[in-house]
Amino acid sequence: MTTWFSRNARSLTGRLVSTFLGVSMTIVLLVAIVAYRQARTALREQVLERLLAIADSREQQLDRWIDGQRVEVRFLAGLPRLRDQLPDLLGERGVVHQDSTRKGLTTYFRRTQSQKGEFSEVFVLSVPGGQVVASTASTRLGE
Repeated sequence: MTTWFSRNARSLTGRLVSTFLGVSMTIVLLVAIVAYRQARTALREQVLERLLAIADSREQQLDRWIDGQRVEVRFLAGLPRLRDQLPDLLGERGVVHQDSTRKGLTTYFRRTQSQKGEFSEVFVLSVPGGQVVASTASTRLGE
């Protein structure tokens, strides 16, 4: 037969164990929630930093490409033969001059293209309309 004291002691022990487990589980749950939120915030910040670094890198690449294109355009615009023969090429002195100038400039462009080595194609556009009036690719003329 159980005594009154042993029955109350078991009940008290049971209550203490269940209270301890409840408090422990609550603390573990709160710690897990806080750790999850901090990890999620840190991961978002890290991803944002990486994306910003990639965007900066792409911006620098684009700036270098634009600077390179600018240098090439200045090089072509500074060619003395092109500047001298541009009025003939645009037809300001008649069609006869235009055809002979086009052939001469195409040869000159091909030679410049092989010397410079960076141009895949060189062409001149007319200002009103943007037609190709001289090009290293003869199929582009008039486009």
